[in-house]
Amino acid sequence: MFEFELPNPLHPAIVHFPIVLTLLGTVLALLSIITRRLWLPQYAALILVLATIGAQVAVITGDAQDQLFSTLTTEQKNLVETHSDMGENGRTALIVAAALALIALALHRFGATRRVFALLTTLAGCVACFFVLRAAQLGGHLVFQHGIGGQREPAAAASPSPAESPAVSPNAQ
Repeated sequence: MFEFELPNPLHPAIVHFPIVLTLLGTVLALLSIITRRLWLPQYAALILVLATIGAQVAVITGDAQDQLFSTLTTEQKNLVETHSDMGENGRTALIVAAALALIALALHRFGATRRVFALLTTLAGCVACFFVLRAAQLGGHLVFQHGIGGQREPAAAASPSPAESPAVSPNAQ
């Protein structure tokens, strides 16, 4: 039978979703300023809300790795703190961008007001992009140059399934 197992640590598997969704939502918000296609504000709002949820999950899963913090050097602790701060700032900017996108969506019938909120959404999205991309850059630096956070914790010992047991070859003697 198929078993689903969550990655451990979960944070590196989660963080890529809010990164991509933040960039995509900001681009859609920008496009919704210059065109009146009704679906653009809808998708911008939806994607920015999903990015906000993903960013919150990324912050939670990052905070769940606090047990690693005690083993780090002072330089590494400072990098982790900056990475964490950038991620939290990105999440906060995404909350603002998503709220503005929802307001812009609600005002889609009012041309000038809609465009003002679409512009504000785009600006908040750009701020979110800065913080999210900076957090991503620092996260990559932590993993690839310091070896922090990418280590897989050993899974619990499991008994091998019958399909995984060594097969005896009929030619073996």
